[in-house]
Amino acid sequence: MRKPMWVAALSLVVVLAVAPRNAVAESFLDLFAGAAFTESKDLKLSVSGFSVRGEGDFDKSFSVGARAGYWFGFFGVNLDVDYFRPSPKSQTSGVDFDLDVVGIGLNAMLRGQFLKTTPVPDGALQPYIFAGPTLFVSRLDADVAGAGSDHDTDARLGFTAGTGVVFLFTKNIGVFGEYRFTYTRPKYEVGGVNVEPKLNSHHLLGGVTFRF
Repeated sequence: MRKPMWVAALSLVVVLAVAPRNAVAESFLDLFAGAAFTESKDLKLSVSGFSVRGEGDFDKSFSVGARAGYWFGFFGVNLDVDYFRPSPKSQTSGVDFDLDVVGIGLNAMLRGQFLKTTPVPDGALQPYIFAGPTLFVSRLDADVAGAGSDHDTDARLGFTAGTGVVFLFTKNIGVFGEYRFTYTRPKYEVGGVNVEPKLNSHHLLGGVTFRF
């Protein structure tokens, strides 16, 4: 995935985190990393009016990203950027695939606020859930030995949902663990063949949170 897309998306997250805010809102910036596991699902291939379906397997991948947003008591909103690489596993010798996915999502959040103390008035222990629509921008590269390579890019709406728990050491910094599920169904055309994978991915993440 080209670097300018990453720079623009992450810059927007940082701007959201440090933008002026209402006194009753708590802004935050989260940085996270972990692993993504994409389910084996139907993979549709079609060319010249003919199509075939099979089961597509995908590589395990790292998953990294950032998000920024606001908490208004127990309710929050965030802008989330996530990157992972669930490259399809080739069943044919001499054929290699690379798949890069960037998800840019807008989520609603709910949290609990437990272990409230004077140093951490909003609660040191904060379980949370979130969900929302996500724009997935992805690029599939196919390389066939002796026949060259081709690629295609797709931008399509999907969704993200997840849950996690934050532990704040102070009112300004803490750590969190998170599970999230992402879904998108992109469409590509490489080498004259239409490729339609189902990307149902499970992400296990850990990170650091900054509160402002």
